[in-house]
Amino acid sequence: RGQSDHIQLEEGEYVLKSELKPASQVFIYGKSATDFSKKSVLTNQYPARTDLKTSITSKGASRIFNTLESQSALSIESISLENGQSSGVGGALLIGGPLTLSNSAILNSKSNQEGGAIYFVAQNTEKTIDIQYTRIEGNDAKRGSVIAMDCEANLLDTHPTVNMSNSSIVRNGSASSLSTIDICGNPK
Repeated sequence: RGQSDHIQLEEGEYVLKSELKPASQVFIYGKSATDFSKKSVLTNQYPARTDLKTSITSKGASRIFNTLESQSALSIESISLENGQSSGVGGALLIGGPLTLSNSAILNSKSNQEGGAIYFVAQNTEKTIDIQYTRIEGNDAKRGSVIAMDCEANLLDTHPTVNMSNSSIVRNGSASSLSTIDICGNPK
């Protein structure tokens, strides 16, 4: 505790047999998904964004990350999180601490309950989810196909913050899903 780990992954697919449970703050970086020889079609400036080259998948065997017990901060950059599965909450991510996703993706993950992509347990006011330049697609859950939150901390007057900017939330949920985003309490 108190230390942060920085992990640089190479290009390729990393297959999990069980969920990862970081015990300390961790920063995970994938292979850069930029091309400095081309301009972005959106901004007309260098560099152009390319397809993500690094992915972490459980192929439906488990959730991908769980920081509920440790409440550790998790930061993911340039990585596609794919095919997470949970019979409980949080198909890809069960988050108990701060989360930062940058230039990443959460694809085709499923929870049988809440939070197809992300389930967030905000037990104090310092918890923040910050999502930038991220594609969230093909996730499903009964409630909150993209993101759902724990409501039991409401009596503690928590004020978690959820920031989403420059991101795409597309084709999530199904005919039986009640919501795409299911937040409660007093979030910002």
